Amino acid sequence: MIVFLFLGAIIGSLSVVFFLQNNVPIEVMFLNYQIEGSLAVILAFAFLSGVVMTALFSLPSLISDWLEGARKDRRVKELEHELFEARKREEMKEETVIIATDVPVKI
Repeated sequence: MIVFLFLGAIIGSLSVVFFLQNNVPIEVMFLNYQIEGSLAVILAFAFLSGVVMTALFSLPSLISDWLEGARKDRRVKELEHELFEARKREEMKEETVIIATDVPVKI
């Protein structure tokens, strides 16, 4: 986890240096839209839009994994309850056998 944090800090600082060194004004055209701005701002916008798109595309799998984990947690609780009940029944059977064997039997 610390490695990823350190790697993210390095990539972030390198991208800031890149953005600051490329502040040349440029003109970007997309369909009928024309945007003028510094190269750093345009690149930062492109980078952030990529991050947002990645987050949106990974959202369905994150939600399904979360739901599956919740289902498994619920099933584990059910199985733990069943195990508790089975152990309680087994203890009651053992007590019944012990009590029944302590009683003298007349033949």
